[in-house]
Amino acid sequence: MSDPVDATASTTALPTGTVTFVMTDIEGSTRLIQALGDRYPQLLAEHYRLLREAFGSAGVEVGSEGDALFYAFTDAPSAVRAALDAQRGLFEHRWPADVVVRVRMGIHSGEGRLLSGDYVGLDAHRTARITAAGHGGQVVLSDAARVLSEASLPPGATLRDLGEHRLKDLERVEHLFQLVAPDLPAQFPPLRSVPGRPHNLPAQVTGFVGRARERQQLVDLLRSCRLLTLTGPGGTGKTRLAVEVAAGCVAAFGDGVHFVPLATITNPDLVIPSIATTFNLREGPARSVFEALIGHLGQRTMLLVLDNFEQIIDAAPVVGELLAAASQLTLLVTSREPLGIAGEQEFPVPPLRLPNGSARLGIEELRGVESVALFLQRARSVRPGFDLTPSNAAAVAEICVRLDGLPLALELAAARVRLFQPHELLAHLDQRLSFLAGGRDRPERQRTLRGAVDWSHELLGEAERALFRRLSVFIGGCTPVAVEAVCQPGELGLEAVDGLSSLADKSLLHRDETVGELRMTMLETIHEYARERLEASGEKPEMAARHTAFFLNLAEQAAEHLRGPDQRPWLNTLDRELDNIRAVIRRAIDFGEPEPALQMAAALTQYWLARSHTKEGRGYLEELLASPTQNMSSASRAAGLEAVADIAGWQGDYATMRPLTEEALARYRELGDARGMANQLGNLGYGAITTDPQAALDLFRESIEAYRQAGSPPMIGGSLVGLGVVQMRLGRLPDAVSSLEEAEQHLREAGADDFHYVPIGMLGLVARLQGDLASARRSYAEVLGRSHQAGRQLGINMALDLLADLALLEGQPERAAVLAAAAAGLDEELGGTPSIELAGIPDPLTRARAELGNERYEAAVNRGRTSHIDEIVRLALAGTADTRDTLAKAPYDAST
Repeated sequence: MSDPVDATASTTALPTGTVTFVMTDIEGSTRLIQALGDRYPQLLAEHYRLLREAFGSAGVEVGSEGDALFYAFTDAPSAVRAALDAQRGLFEHRWPADVVVRVRMGIHSGEGRLLSGDYVGLDAHRTARITAAGHGGQVVLSDAARVLSEASLPPGATLRDLGEHRLKDLERVEHLFQLVAPDLPAQFPPLRSVPGRPHNLPAQVTGFVGRARERQQLVDLLRSCRLLTLTGPGGTGKTRLAVEVAAGCVAAFGDGVHFVPLATITNPDLVIPSIATTFNLREGPARSVFEALIGHLGQRTMLLVLDNFEQIIDAAPVVGELLAAASQLTLLVTSREPLGIAGEQEFPVPPLRLPNGSARLGIEELRGVESVALFLQRARSVRPGFDLTPSNAAAVAEICVRLDGLPLALELAAARVRLFQPHELLAHLDQRLSFLAGGRDRPERQRTLRGAVDWSHELLGEAERALFRRLSVFIGGCTPVAVEAVCQPGELGLEAVDGLSSLADKSLLHRDETVGELRMTMLETIHEYARERLEASGEKPEMAARHTAFFLNLAEQAAEHLRGPDQRPWLNTLDRELDNIRAVIRRAIDFGEPEPALQMAAALTQYWLARSHTKEGRGYLEELLASPTQNMSSASRAAGLEAVADIAGWQGDYATMRPLTEEALARYRELGDARGMANQLGNLGYGAITTDPQAALDLFRESIEAYRQAGSPPMIGGSLVGLGVVQMRLGRLPDAVSSLEEAEQHLREAGADDFHYVPIGMLGLVARLQGDLASARRSYAEVLGRSHQAGRQLGINMALDLLADLALLEGQPERAAVLAAAAAGLDEELGGTPSIELAGIPDPLTRARAELGNERYEAAVNRGRTSHIDEIVRLALAGTADTRDTLAKAPYDAST
């Protein structure tokens, strides 16, 4: 039954941008229809009248159907007030004595996008699912609606946290809240949903075979211990078993299950940063990364899967400290050896069950044996028609026995079914298993696995063997272009793609399915074997040199594009190659050959900044610069000094920046490098802004002139911004506008998106100093929207500080404290950022504290520190239509 829109309903155009949706329906309407018969239409009409009276003054009716009503509001506080008024009206209304009318309501804030007069997109559907999860008389809000309404709730109203829930047909877990008022019912049954449990477990492309007994044992052990380590040699299937067990335990850990891959980490000091990266946590000047991680874990009930721990076993004590500090944390670890710390429960992963006594087993019984089932599944992936037959069953069973039921060995053997019949495979195993590559001190299963890998390697032609071992120089995968340059398959008589394809066919390589381009990786066990082969060949030094040369060249190519219209694809390329870049730098440090790595790290300065790796990049540069100076040229040292100084300046560390800049300037003068001199003069200018503004003014003017003589590269924008900031500080606002507009023009024309937001934000600050708060807000919103869209934490930090200052001017100290605290959190992650105090604006957080008092201040700071960045951005941009539109156009995109 449809209810036509009331003739008195508003005909106002439906709002767009950030919209708050409200949906309602009557709980148990079918029972009411059956009970009331002909009286039901009158009751339904009365119900609609009460709702429209409550909603109509601030909302716009979208439509109605049956007993459901759909409204849109331009702001969340109005929607919450209207819902509260509607429930009061329904609760106080005199209904017929034999009926009770209970209406459930859902509220969600999201993108109001129209198509042919109707709302389209997920947010309308999300509102409907939130409504359906509630009960009659209950008002349920999404987290997005909570963020935008919490500061302006009606008197006496509060929000009750209902936790995270997974709603029907929606992939994203939703954090839900209930609107509570003292004059309305507040106790309701649990929501009609399955509580959400977040996880990041890797998707599996093949089915899991067997191990039902082990899975159950491990699930039971996780109930009674907090550190469970799966041990065994490479290839036993530890990782796959751990992922399967963790997937089955998601419901048992209220704060989720998180997978942390450690295979590419060789430095024990990087274990805690790697875990922290899973939660987007970084260290700051006031707290270590360990403290940041502990602060996040707190009392959360969570399972962490730490995969491939054996090569960083020296980090085991730190794992013990983590468990001691986070009392509700449970760890599931895979390693070739136990960690050896208190509280550890070791679980040696056994081989898959074997077809013992196979002569007495029929074909159907053999299919049910775990090792045989795995062999059959993998064999069918390369030869779909393969199956057990009376003629091959005995050979398949013997292959499984001879390979000790080790999953990797079985997979390598099964891949050969494309070429060999089972009895032929068995003959090869007879030849190779008697000639093991490992020593007698290795466990039997590991020697068997080594024999299987060695056999697979021996099946390669000489050219393929050379390519296979050369590929081990890459860390984290490689592209065909990189293979051509480093492994030079042409000199082996191979085409790169053909060679890679052949190795993939033999299960020695696999394609990385997480990226769009062709990129190949090795299983860690295979990678280790290939590295040993490279070492034995004597080719390792040459491959390491080629590897360094290729990635140095890549970094130098990238540097030419990291401030221009092509920067996004280049940033993505560097993201994919970060493990290789780290390997080059670490190898250079370890072997005392710093120059190429210093050149690379310096060339990547804009990458370290754009991807918020400022602390890591600065650490590498400082370590490389600490090498003996006779091992590097003056030009390389100048570039390294400049890079550290640039990063230190972006961290607001002007005391460190100054001596580095002075040395770099002296070297660039010796080299006659005008661009280098111009940049150093600009850095010196930033360092002098607060201590000697007039000197800073002169330095920036000298820098700008030097840049113009060098052809006005995009970096001139940095000195023009600095000039504008000094002019602002000195009260010369018209001059500041001219300098900042020129900076904005230079950067826009150069396509320098990584820095373009800075003059826009500073122009907003000039408007603020001139009393034009509306223009300031528009500039700040543009900076925040663009930076959030691109994931640039430096821009987000600056915009939040500026908007916090604006909130204080507008009499909203609590909002200011939330925004400034969020900015301070980003500041710590980045190791520091430039302060708006450079322009003479006092710190917003300090000012907010003075206005709020300790209790309200601490509550606001806690909200700013703990809320997701998307929530903070929504709060920051809530207000004018312009800022709502900016948010709608600028969702966070982690892939940029």
